[in-house]
Amino acid sequence: MKKIAENFHGKLLGMQRGLLYGWVYNSTQYDERAIVEIYADDYPIRVVRAETWLPELSDQSIGDGCYGFFIQLPLEKLGYIQRIRARVANTDYWLASTVYPSVDSADNSRPVLGHVTNHSGLRVHGWAWDPDLPKHTVSLRFYEANQLLGDVLADQLRGDLLEQGIGNGQHGFSFSLPFALADGQPHEIRVFDEKSRAIPGSPLRVISFPAGFDNELNRQDFSASEHVFLSSLSQHYQHYVPASLDLAMYPSWFERFGKADVVPSTAHSFLLVIFGTVNIAHTVSSVLAQTHTDFRMLICGSFTHDDPRIESIAIEQWSATLAQQVKQHSGLLSFVEAGDHLEPDALTAISAAFTDPAVLLAYSDCDYQDDGVIKPWFKPDWDLDLFLAGNPLQYLCAIRAAVMPSKSPWLSSPDAWPWLAITAIGDKASSIRHIASVLYHRCAPYDLRATAAIASVFLPHIAPGATVLSTNPAAQCRLIQWSPPKAWPKVSVIIPTRDQKLLLERCIESLQKTDYPDVEIIVVDNDSQEAVTQRYLKKLTRQGCRILSYPQRFNYAAINNMAVLQASGDIVALLNNDVEAMESQWLKNLVTQLLRPGVGAVGAKLLWPNGMVQHAGVLLGLHGLAGHIGNNWEDNDAGYFGYNQMTRRVSAVTAACLLCYKADYLLMGGMDAQAFPVAFNDVDFCLRLAALGNHIVWTPAAKLWHAESASRGQDDLPAKQARLEKEKNELKQRWGGVLFADPFYNPNLNLDHYSHNGLSFPPRKIASLIKPNSQPYSSLIA
Repeated sequence: MKKIAENFHGKLLGMQRGLLYGWVYNSTQYDERAIVEIYADDYPIRVVRAETWLPELSDQSIGDGCYGFFIQLPLEKLGYIQRIRARVANTDYWLASTVYPSVDSADNSRPVLGHVTNHSGLRVHGWAWDPDLPKHTVSLRFYEANQLLGDVLADQLRGDLLEQGIGNGQHGFSFSLPFALADGQPHEIRVFDEKSRAIPGSPLRVISFPAGFDNELNRQDFSASEHVFLSSLSQHYQHYVPASLDLAMYPSWFERFGKADVVPSTAHSFLLVIFGTVNIAHTVSSVLAQTHTDFRMLICGSFTHDDPRIESIAIEQWSATLAQQVKQHSGLLSFVEAGDHLEPDALTAISAAFTDPAVLLAYSDCDYQDDGVIKPWFKPDWDLDLFLAGNPLQYLCAIRAAVMPSKSPWLSSPDAWPWLAITAIGDKASSIRHIASVLYHRCAPYDLRATAAIASVFLPHIAPGATVLSTNPAAQCRLIQWSPPKAWPKVSVIIPTRDQKLLLERCIESLQKTDYPDVEIIVVDNDSQEAVTQRYLKKLTRQGCRILSYPQRFNYAAINNMAVLQASGDIVALLNNDVEAMESQWLKNLVTQLLRPGVGAVGAKLLWPNGMVQHAGVLLGLHGLAGHIGNNWEDNDAGYFGYNQMTRRVSAVTAACLLCYKADYLLMGGMDAQAFPVAFNDVDFCLRLAALGNHIVWTPAAKLWHAESASRGQDDLPAKQARLEKEKNELKQRWGGVLFADPFYNPNLNLDHYSHNGLSFPPRKIASLIKPNSQPYSSLIA
């Protein structure tokens, strides 16, 4: 059956030295890549698929712009051909224009063909080719504003260009931007050829931090010739060497990068409590070596020293004396366990945080000895869930004395001070400052059992409705359970699908086994063609599922936007058709988290079929943009300091399983179907939701299998790759440096390969969270 010719639009653009090129697309099915038949004097001679990205089509917002084609015709036969035409195979549609080989002309207004992109770091790559001069090697120039950054020839062989008949295939390029641009700030890079024509994809928005051996080379005092030689070696080998260091190299890394930034000492006075008896002299010595000298030290038990700042208190008088001293102190409070020691600038660094009068508590990173191995705990910024599960505020922690309740019986227990402070401060991130430097060195691993009694006392005050369900000794974390609601709200589960009956069937069957009293299942059919799928959808209708039709080009964001408008539940659950619930309580566990005050969206732990973690939250900056946490963890692994087993806050969660309120979804205008039709729509949605003050929570209490991209496939075709590059650029343009300042990830940890798996080389210096370029809250739903 022939397709409707009126739906197609296309044109033969011309021919240069036997290379014929043009474009064609189906206005009713933008995801279709038309097969074009080439006719010479009304005889078919060649067939080509129209799937090459053309900037002029993309600029007109015609699909993803991947509707161009190029095909090399035999030069020796062109002298016998009068005219060349093209039509879409299996239709009556002939492309506009006819090419006459005797003229062999083309549209002289065409720009240079190609594309330029930046995945991460300072490496820019792509291809460029001038169809008017097919054997010419295009020279490219890179600018920031009016400053020339460098030039490069597009002369590298690319197999994909060769396969498409684009010249001789030797039109690729790779260029390293100057190291000075690796400053964590956004830079707009423009790329032109020698005729001052912009390369498609220009301007680029590049954000990078100092990393790898290039950074080390720039720190050394080499001669000019030595630096040029070593830089060229570095650029060659950086493709094979990770941009981070193994965690086992932490001691060497710390000697090189771990020292806290030197800051002027403040006028804050410390009351510093030393408790315990193991190697106390070592601890006291580290305090006396502090660059910040305004402190008093209280020691439990007998200790002889002639420094007037040290006061030794008898054990039987400890509780009463400590409580009295705390009440009378007007500066900052802190504590150190005997046997541990501080960095020389520890008090200076942590007191600097209190120059902001809004800050009531500050804490730092720490490390510890474990069987002779030093391990760092690089913590995130304030996260209530992480605090309840794992006590990240301990070591080193400083608190304004005025915050502490003077009548609390727990005042005499320094281990309880962070809990007392959070009880008074509440879940207020602006009052809690994290210093991303190791200021505290523990002599032994932290034992969560030490604060078990404290947690049970304070948990009801800090998080009403929460209880400690159990403790995971291997992961060193508490499993927190929140009270279920008196009545479970209705949940509309939305599942986009196209064919793939077996995947959808497994997904639906797991939903039907879910223990939840009020679920509406909405399946959105994205133009399924297989008869077996059509029969199954009719069966689902008889079973009470709602089937909505979306017979247009696949657009994940638009599909969900349409379905949410028609959903009847107060809560919407976005679910891929390639996920399968592993246990019946998963939905109740997610809803319980969403019903907590301030929570805007919740995501689940997703596992690949082999049991490895596919999703434990989204990390901004991973692989240069955003990626999933935990891809090298197994389901039962502790993860980094128990992160794989504890509920915690993240910057975003995947829409493969995402719960939020329908009202919030509509308030946000849904997902941005124009900028992010397939990828990163969930990241953008969560960032906009969080920008309004909502928390994004990930929990391992809900686990589902996920055969990632089993339904729509990988982004491995030219058209899909072009669409993905466009979405990447949109995300960079919209959110800027926010993508490299994830508050729930420490800047001392790596952003290459797997998360939490290496040391940033060097650490990323993030003075403050860079604001996004825009926060589009207007309705995105048509």
